[in-house]
Amino acid sequence: MGVVSFFYGVKMPTYGRRKITVPAEKIDESNIVDIIGEASTIHQENAAEIDYLYNYYRGKQDILNRTKTYNTSVLNKIVENRAYEIVSFKKGYIVGEPIQYTAVNKGKAEAVAEFNRIMELVGKEEKDISLFEWIFIAGTAFMAALPEDAEDLPDSAPLVLDVVDPRNACAIYSSQIGGRHLATAYFYTDAEGVEHSYVYTPDKIYDVANEEYTVKDNPIGLIPIIEYPANNSRLGSFEVCTELLNAINTLDSNRLDGIEQFIQSLLVLTNVELEDGEDATTIKEKGLLLLKSIGENKAEIDLISSQLDQSQAQTLKNDLYNAVLTICSMPNRNSGNGDTTGIAVVYRDGWSAAETSAKATESMYKRSDTAMRRVICTILTQRGSIPDLTAADIVCNFTRNNYDNLSSKVTALINMLGCNWIDRHYAYRASGLFVDSEEACLAGIKFHEEQAAAETETETEATV
Repeated sequence: MGVVSFFYGVKMPTYGRRKITVPAEKIDESNIVDIIGEASTIHQENAAEIDYLYNYYRGKQDILNRTKTYNTSVLNKIVENRAYEIVSFKKGYIVGEPIQYTAVNKGKAEAVAEFNRIMELVGKEEKDISLFEWIFIAGTAFMAALPEDAEDLPDSAPLVLDVVDPRNACAIYSSQIGGRHLATAYFYTDAEGVEHSYVYTPDKIYDVANEEYTVKDNPIGLIPIIEYPANNSRLGSFEVCTELLNAINTLDSNRLDGIEQFIQSLLVLTNVELEDGEDATTIKEKGLLLLKSIGENKAEIDLISSQLDQSQAQTLKNDLYNAVLTICSMPNRNSGNGDTTGIAVVYRDGWSAAETSAKATESMYKRSDTAMRRVICTILTQRGSIPDLTAADIVCNFTRNNYDNLSSKVTALINMLGCNWIDRHYAYRASGLFVDSEEACLAGIKFHEEQAAAETETETEATV
């Protein structure tokens, strides 16, 4: 099945993507055709919604299908693309700086350094940006890691990473306790127009078409396409407030209609004698309306105009936009009065909500990234690039700015380091100052020992 495409003007309610589960412990030759048939039906519904949300993010929003019953000559369709703003902020806030991988212990430091070098070669930073864009648009995303026949060159890599369009892929899980990942299917259409389902299981790779399949062994022994859900409901970042975003577009369009209608107001002539050659038809073409009165009333010329109350409309728009920011855990643009520095700004202007939301997204990412690291490490081990490296040897760190409220964090770290009841490793971790608290702690211990040795040497020289 190829990418599903729908006319962008058709409004469709969305409530998150459906998790595809089947009552099976394993997918094999006995059930592959039936399970893929069932999964593809659910996937098509998800793909249709993802396509709608993707087009909405690009600016093809419901307002573009707007109609009016009266005065159809004035019909503005204004898209104020707040969906793009929401996705761009969240993507930049989380992966504006590249994700770093560090070693759990010093014994694997060199292996993890080589791991990072390979991730740089395969463009992991750019892939993560693309991945999070899909996460925040569609509520889910997919990344694939596959072996690559790399040449014996210093800038070659033994694998390829790719972000898979979620409209073309689905993950299949067991409905039993534990919800084990059974398979990932990739849907495509060949040159003859035949729809295929390319299905990866831990043991086999199936190519299913027309209720028939071919099968071959999976050389990795793991499913190489991993799903990265944004949350358990697989909701996109702006999906929960599309009605509010539509209301903002409608309000903007109506406001512009009001201004345009005011500018194009009709001129009313009462008891006015027309010049030779003028009649009602020619006057209407010029934007005039001719009225005749009875009797000897005074001739009048007036404008028929009614202007929208812009101040009330702006108040409503601000209320709608603030609701969108609150629901989507976005910081606002308020300058505010009173306390405008320090932690007060963080809580008042919504940055704490943005940080809390980012941490929840990171937790979901790390769960999937562990599975992806397992695939990558297996490929690297099989190719001999990094022997004996496992996912458990690597820690994933987000390098977002940790320097807000810096003074309080430094004070807390100093106080904890001075307490005999708190291990220094826990002190560094609890302070929140460092992305890699373990590396910072080890560096701190080394620096402290060097300073102590230097002071002892100085005292010895002074004594002599």
